[in-house]
Amino acid sequence: MKAVSIPALCLLLAALPALADHPDAAQLAKSKQCLSCHAVDTQAYAPSFKDIARRHSAADTGLLVRKIRAGGRQHWGEVAMPRTGTLGTPVTDAEARALAAWVLSQK
Repeated sequence: MKAVSIPALCLLLAALPALADHPDAAQLAKSKQCLSCHAVDTQAYAPSFKDIARRHSAADTGLLVRKIRAGGRQHWGEVAMPRTGTLGTPVTDAEARALAAWVLSQK
């Protein structure tokens, strides 16, 4: 049996309320226009959610939440990720946590 780190477990438990608020995070990703640039298992305009999950661990949940809400650049090359609300409606903190947890589950 693999050992689970305490910080990773704490992050997972902290994300559970967000997942309860948004049980269908895949639908949330679609409604927030995430799928305009990302795909689940193939690289589209932006990296796939599976590639993002492979690069990050549960310890990176906060980083992913910040990237989802504020956008970012040069983490995956030249393509910049716009801040939320640019392509659709803004993402709340709870929604960003649910999306980050869902993305990390795509491994």
